[in-house]
Amino acid sequence: MEGATRLRSSIACLRCRKSKIKCDNSGHLDTACENCIRSGHKCEWPEPAPPISRKSEPSIATRTDREAGPERKRPRKTGDAAQLDGQRHAEEILTAQFIDRDLWDKILITYRRHFSTELPFLHIPTVKSRIFDLLRGRKPANPDFNLVLLGLLALTARFHPDLVKYVEHLPQDRLGTQRPRGGRATKYEAVAASDFFAKALDTAMGSVMDAFTSATVERVQAWLMLGLHEWMSRNHGAGTGAWMYVGSAGRMAQALRLNCGDRSSSGGSRARPPLTEDIIIEREVRRRTMFSCFILDRLMSCGRDRVSFLRSEDLQIQLPCTDEDFDLSRTVRTSFLNCDGPADFRTTRNPNLLSRFVQLIDLWGDIFKHGYSGGRFKERTMPPWDPRSTFSRLQQRVELFEESLEIPDAFLGYSMSNYFRHDNGSSTYVLLHMLLAQCKIMLHREYIPFVPIKCEKPQGPIDEPTFPAETVPPGYWEASARELFKASRNIVNLIELCGDKLPHSSLTAFVIWSVAFVGLYARAFPQMDVEKYMVNVEDVRRPGDDAAADSATVGPTKTTFDALAKLAQYSGVAAAYVAQFQEVDEFFVKIVADHHRNAGRRGAGPHKLGVRHGGDTGGLEEWIKKADRLTSNGFIIEDERPLHPMDGSDRSRGSTRERSPSLGPDASQASTAARGPRPASSLVMGQHTPLVSAEGGTARFGQSPGQSVAVPETPADGQVEGVAAEGPIDWAVAPNMCLGTGFIGGDNIFGAFYDFSGQMPFDMWPTGPEAVDDGSPVRFAAEE
Repeated sequence: MEGATRLRSSIACLRCRKSKIKCDNSGHLDTACENCIRSGHKCEWPEPAPPISRKSEPSIATRTDREAGPERKRPRKTGDAAQLDGQRHAEEILTAQFIDRDLWDKILITYRRHFSTELPFLHIPTVKSRIFDLLRGRKPANPDFNLVLLGLLALTARFHPDLVKYVEHLPQDRLGTQRPRGGRATKYEAVAASDFFAKALDTAMGSVMDAFTSATVERVQAWLMLGLHEWMSRNHGAGTGAWMYVGSAGRMAQALRLNCGDRSSSGGSRARPPLTEDIIIEREVRRRTMFSCFILDRLMSCGRDRVSFLRSEDLQIQLPCTDEDFDLSRTVRTSFLNCDGPADFRTTRNPNLLSRFVQLIDLWGDIFKHGYSGGRFKERTMPPWDPRSTFSRLQQRVELFEESLEIPDAFLGYSMSNYFRHDNGSSTYVLLHMLLAQCKIMLHREYIPFVPIKCEKPQGPIDEPTFPAETVPPGYWEASARELFKASRNIVNLIELCGDKLPHSSLTAFVIWSVAFVGLYARAFPQMDVEKYMVNVEDVRRPGDDAAADSATVGPTKTTFDALAKLAQYSGVAAAYVAQFQEVDEFFVKIVADHHRNAGRRGAGPHKLGVRHGGDTGGLEEWIKKADRLTSNGFIIEDERPLHPMDGSDRSRGSTRERSPSLGPDASQASTAARGPRPASSLVMGQHTPLVSAEGGTARFGQSPGQSVAVPETPADGQVEGVAAEGPIDWAVAPNMCLGTGFIGGDNIFGAFYDFSGQMPFDMWPTGPEAVDDGSPVRFAAEE
């Protein structure tokens, strides 16, 4: 029986007896001693009448070979041998004695807390039953289930000291990665533990040919788990692996037709034979696996040239049921996602946290797509308050979705009491409301100036396209800014409410970083946050204050920084955001100080000065330089990574510059002789002269050559002379540039929250004629 804990009759295991060393154990028969855990050996104990021992029973792979008789000696193909070795390695790991039932229970709790929202496909009772069989040495009905267990270990090992300790003491040749030199690195070892199990999963999947031709639901799940692990890994800067793993999972899911199988009932209903429990579970697992592909596809497709391969209208399956119905294998009818156009949230059948989250992921994708395709620049003549505008329609959908959460007795709305009502599913509740707040931020950031030094209160765009003041509804811009900062504050409150139960997902890290940026913005420009949602009155910086940035120690920004720092212990994504936090804080301090120091300077010729040099722009010229650092949520290819720091200097691989003392750290002079060759795909953005319209700060669609805003050097006499680029930007030949997300519309806060930067041909921004590497003329567009 598995009820009471069995005590040992001996004081030392066999290995410690043989080695004549002290056996550090808890005295319980079902747990391994510390020495065996550290060495990676199986901990065995002498017993008078031992039950069936896993040691005496050969592995599944070995038994299969013996049963094959004389054919066992027949030489196998290289691919088969490699796959068999991987399976044996997986079985060796999964049957290690210290990974007992208690540890598996903790692993499943960790999975539910941190990963079950993006990967909700595990039917916990079935998983526990199969783990029980595995620990008893029984042959699994489906060998691919071991892949799912390895995926669980890859995602959760970093949170469990026993698993970390096991990997920490592995020989270097088995670990597969190089340990850091000098002392014990706890954080490194925690992440290395997950990396070890991910590598074991990758090996167990077999060769590329085997992995892609053996299609099962479990393999789809394993690909997804491996993809999510790679997306969070410390080597996140090259996210190619995650991109490919999730894409492979989605294609395999389509091949298995996981996106089909349910049909919405039409009119009459006929009595159907009752389904067995196994069929009910299998169907819901298939649905949830497909929706996991959909969720991760939406999360990872936000960026340059990352085309989503799953359309919501192709998901002809009903939305997930509640976790309780799933665990208890109940037959439940729910609504469909989007088979006949955008979902009507008010008529959703059997709404629950997970089904609402899937619907919100779909809505978020549409909001993202709006920004990606041009945002307000795509509808430059249509104001956002016009009901026909895309902005207005999306805003209405967000409001309807939020209203739908207030269904009586569902308890889905945002409140502290509802959070505690969903204690078992609090992670999904938290991510649902984080994503809802993120949707509001992504919408309302569109019309907020990026560097609003000249603004006395919230107002609309400073750069074109702008709207005549007399046409703006009273209080419109104030209400829009209020929605932005209030949504951010809601997330801060959620972080404080969760405490140590905050989900450690990549979406959590990204949303918190977005809110942290809003908080840094509010500290630098408190007049935009009228209600003081994101900045305390006593923490407001005064104009021209050049004190050291300290936003990590006060107010809501401290809450976001502390949360990111905690996530960064296990997530490479969060670690990158922690580094950017200080850079952004210092950037806002410096640009405000530079503006006040340079106020009163005058530009030579027809060129306007940028805001850093005392001009009255909305910060377009600054946004162009900073967009990559502010909007990136990871990179698929290494060359997408930004090479410039936030302070405006150019400490990149491609250039060496000397600082000019006249205007602080952002003013510099190019030293082309010292600069090495620049890779074709690199971004050299430390010093450039963007061409924009003088009327509003932004080049217009199809605009003829005209005035431009330059980022000038300042000679000793204080008179600034701008350098114009050669020719205008012709938007007619670049229709896919992300105008509405800040790369040309530099007067909004974030632009897109993901890596849209590749839509802007930054390599075409010159640093002056002398800085062109190949000597060819720089042209922004064809002459009209």
